[in-house]
Amino acid sequence: MISVIIPVYNAQKYLLECVSSVRSQTYPDLQIILINDGSTDSSGAICDTLTNEDCRIQIIHQPNRGVSAARNAGLKAATGDLISFIDADDTLDPDMYEYLIHLLEEYDADIAHCAYRHIVGEEVRLIHDTKQIYPQTREEALECLVGSRLFVGSLWNKLYRREILEGLLYDENIKINEDILYNYFAFKNARRSVFADAAKYNYIARKTSSACFVTADARKAQDACRVNAAIYEDAKGTALQCSAAIRYLRALSGYFRVSFADRSMAAQRKDIRASVWYVYRSNPNVNNKMYRWKNACSKNKNCL
Repeated sequence: MISVIIPVYNAQKYLLECVSSVRSQTYPDLQIILINDGSTDSSGAICDTLTNEDCRIQIIHQPNRGVSAARNAGLKAATGDLISFIDADDTLDPDMYEYLIHLLEEYDADIAHCAYRHIVGEEVRLIHDTKQIYPQTREEALECLVGSRLFVGSLWNKLYRREILEGLLYDENIKINEDILYNYFAFKNARRSVFADAAKYNYIARKTSSACFVTADARKAQDACRVNAAIYEDAKGTALQCSAAIRYLRALSGYFRVSFADRSMAAQRKDIRASVWYVYRSNPNVNNKMYRWKNACSKNKNCL
């Protein structure tokens, strides 16, 4: 059985379509867990109605604590031997789970994942849908994840064997990029994984107000640094160290750029510079990648 974990927050416009795409899967043995994370719209009522329509659906109501806390609640309630996380405003192709289970079995893998469609209004963009299949060892998959190659680090296009997630919970203090950190440790626990570059998931971009983007920029950059610092520290002394260092440096560079939008962040800029040189001096092999940092600082003569 697959336990499908769906955090729900103010998703009344999209929730029915999302859950319908899960209920209509060609693989029917599902536990569908809806976590209503303190929604202020009618999402909670919609969840309650859905539980009466399908005995596979379970609803958890909780005060708003964020998507990581919602997923943790879903994990605690999950009883399936396979785990999937999806977003409440996206949809699945009808055969996505059947397809991923076939990959798990054929390649004796612990994680199977697929490509997706990026949908903005009427525009549908395939990412990338070459139909190629890539079985990977633990080391190969981690190098792709940390190096941002071949596949995305998102949660929603992946199917996990439950045993590799035992004891692995989300850091509830990290609000953005939490999926990358979670996947890093999930792939680290996996013996093998398989990526199929066939689009089976529909990632639907929603409009967000510009004010939200402004507010989120600094938080997003800070969380990206925290996530990539954790990956870098864990990867020290392994073959992943250089790739993790480059990833962390890029995150620091992004945080540095964002900091100039707020004059009160002078102290943070000092800390960022210290972190950059700490990573740079510990990893001389990333010298040729430092152009990203230098470009970010080119308008500020004192940044280095």
